[in-house]
Amino acid sequence: MTTGKHGFYSILALVSLLGLGITQSARANLITNGGFETGDFSGWTVFGIDNDVVGAQPFTLPHSGNFQALFASGDNSITQNVTTTPGSSYVITFWLAPNVRQGGLPSVSVNWGGSNIFSESFTSPFGYTEYTFTVNALSSATPLQFQFSSIFGNVFYLDDISVTTAGVPDGGSSVSLLGLALFGVAVLRRKLRC
Repeated sequence: MTTGKHGFYSILALVSLLGLGITQSARANLITNGGFETGDFSGWTVFGIDNDVVGAQPFTLPHSGNFQALFASGDNSITQNVTTTPGSSYVITFWLAPNVRQGGLPSVSVNWGGSNIFSESFTSPFGYTEYTFTVNALSSATPLQFQFSSIFGNVFYLDDISVTTAGVPDGGSSVSLLGLALFGVAVLRRKLRC
């Protein structure tokens, strides 16, 4: 009887650890410093001269954390090469807040592997809005680029950029799977008693 209990608890511990491992690895962000929480552009290649990583601004708080990227007048961009698997699908998510005060149709473009996946000009300011795209990778390193074009007085804020593997269950799904696994262990334990 004691050996059976130890075996059951060993299986329960193993299933719990596997479930936690799945939950931790699910939806891992492939972007380095996607929330700019280092306080700088670490992990990104930066082009342009009117960009910065800033904290809270008078009318725009970071979407999350303490920092956000700011892009102002002229042409500015950031690029990061993402480690990908050719033929696999990925989900790109980012939060954008245009603070458009002047004319000139300031615009944002997002490119994945050299192909444009988002391009828009803005005529009025609004708070952080989430944008999500599902894309495919064609190589083992895929560049993700954000380009900003604006005249003096217009500012774009960018935060919480992520690239995750499409089809990987999120933490909620993993917890559900863990619950089902634990239920299966309980049923197995009951059958072993009989």
